[in-house]
Amino acid sequence: MRNINGAHATGDDFFGREPELLRLVRTLLNDSVLLSAPRRVGKSSLILRLQELLRSGFQSHSLRQLLDEQGLLKPILELTSVPIFINVEDCTSELEFAKKLAAGLQQQGHFRAGLQQELGSIIRTFMESVGVSKPPVPGLDLPLGDATVKSTIRGLIDSLFSNVQAQSNSGRPIIAIDELPEFLLALEKQDHGVRRVSEFLHWLRALRQQSSDCVRWIFLGSIGLDTFVDQRSLTKTLAGLVPMSLGAWEPNEADGFLRAIGPAVGLELDAAVRAEILECAGWAIPYHLQIIIQSLVELKSARLPVNGQSLTAVTTGDVAAAIERLLQPDGYMRFDTWRQRLRDQLGDSEHRVAMLILKRLCTAPQGLPRELLQLELLRFRPQDPPDATAELLSRLLAMLQRDGYLLEQDGQYAFRSFLLREYWHRREVR
Repeated sequence: MRNINGAHATGDDFFGREPELLRLVRTLLNDSVLLSAPRRVGKSSLILRLQELLRSGFQSHSLRQLLDEQGLLKPILELTSVPIFINVEDCTSELEFAKKLAAGLQQQGHFRAGLQQELGSIIRTFMESVGVSKPPVPGLDLPLGDATVKSTIRGLIDSLFSNVQAQSNSGRPIIAIDELPEFLLALEKQDHGVRRVSEFLHWLRALRQQSSDCVRWIFLGSIGLDTFVDQRSLTKTLAGLVPMSLGAWEPNEADGFLRAIGPAVGLELDAAVRAEILECAGWAIPYHLQIIIQSLVELKSARLPVNGQSLTAVTTGDVAAAIERLLQPDGYMRFDTWRQRLRDQLGDSEHRVAMLILKRLCTAPQGLPRELLQLELLRFRPQDPPDATAELLSRLLAMLQRDGYLLEQDGQYAFRSFLLREYWHRREVR
């Protein structure tokens, strides 16, 4: 087991999440999924783990026996035996999205020869059209290839999925689309972007409905798709998806990770040290625990245990020192994406208000009530009617909770992550 800092955790580096994997497998038997979670929680790693397990038939994994006992193993292997993972973060047009989608289907290679040939033909058409500049009809109806009836992005993909449905005995693909909101944000900045985003999401919903008997979809991303569509009054385009959330590790699982990773990196983490790590993190998401472990390795100059070499002891004081190292200016890049995401998601006015809320809350470890935050906003925007201010605050607080910045408990809003709160304080207040 290795300590992974930022990259996807796969194979032996993936830890835990059995309840989440079981729930995901059960849901995919009948439905498609919207996987919502804040960034760095491990959404992509979870889907890649599912991909590995399905390809291996859950061999050598404790979930296999549990699935078998519940009568789920055979159905899931028969109906969803073809996992496909597609990251569309770098796509900026419908054509690039469609090309990745077709290429992902082609690479899984479980369809009959005729469909594989159709996929190859479609991909060639897409590749030949990538260089099209200033298309006369931007969007899904971009003309492609010769003047045939289905020579548009929409037509080719719709036809492709009709044929996938006709060959459903080849296995039911699971298509996991990662970073879809990132693609939609990029698309929105193109010519006619607002119209194209709406058109794309409505088309994607129709495609899901068309292929519901033969394809399962999973949508995920570091920006919540539910937040994106809610801000644009497009929530209906997610109809039919089963929402599933992914949170921090439960305390026992987080402690289990620390017990497993300590010896793997040469550190001796006793119960008091593990408890201190979890207390200081405040939110036991994999990435935060992993960067604390990495900081401890560097602080203690720990060596990998070989040939019976003893582990390097760690104290609770070392934990505090390691976290202080993480929060120095040269380590801000680990957290800067949280600030950048807000800039990407929000317009200038809403961005300023969101930053004001977070700046105020980073000075209040125990949190603040909504009423006090609303008073802050009224002082900041005295020209706005109180009702409009209250509505804006409600919308932003909901977004900041969904995306992992804040939590609400007993009427108090506070930073979910102690690490993120301290970073914010140092960047915005100190």
